[in-house]
Amino acid sequence: MATNSRVSRSSRRRPGRRPGRRRGDHGATAVEFAFIVPVLCAVLFGIIDYGLYFNESLNVRHGVREAARQAVVQNVGSVTAQGMADNAVAEVGAVAGTAYGRVVVPGEWKRGESVIVCAMVPAESMVGFVPLPDDGLVKSKTSMSIEVETTAVAAGSAGDTGTPAGQDWSWCA
Repeated sequence: MATNSRVSRSSRRRPGRRPGRRRGDHGATAVEFAFIVPVLCAVLFGIIDYGLYFNESLNVRHGVREAARQAVVQNVGSVTAQGMADNAVAEVGAVAGTAYGRVVVPGEWKRGESVIVCAMVPAESMVGFVPLPDDGLVKSKTSMSIEVETTAVAAGSAGDTGTPAGQDWSWCA
């Protein structure tokens, strides 16, 4: 029985070539990578932007709650509405933008009345095309009952540390 010593052309291996690849496929991977990279970068920056936004949201909530707690137990350096608003901004510790705070003192500073502490931070997107909730404005409002009575706080007063451009404190009442 004679064996055929001929090997088909397609089954022969040439040095430097992988089986199954045609001559025109050499740059296809680079082109596909170039198409995918912008999409992956957009997704990555979107994840980072939303992560920073949600981190800022948690900072504002915690800061407002802590400032309100310090106000109702009179654990703030300056016992005025303005001093409490300054303390609220310090407690927020904004990362992505400038923090603004406001404190609304009740008509009478007595036990059981409520102090309202609000803060807002305009957060900006890193890349500019990621739409952040509420136009990137992080807001938080907390109301707590007064536990320690004092006459040092002006009744019915309010203090704030300013307002971001185009915003107002109408939601903090």
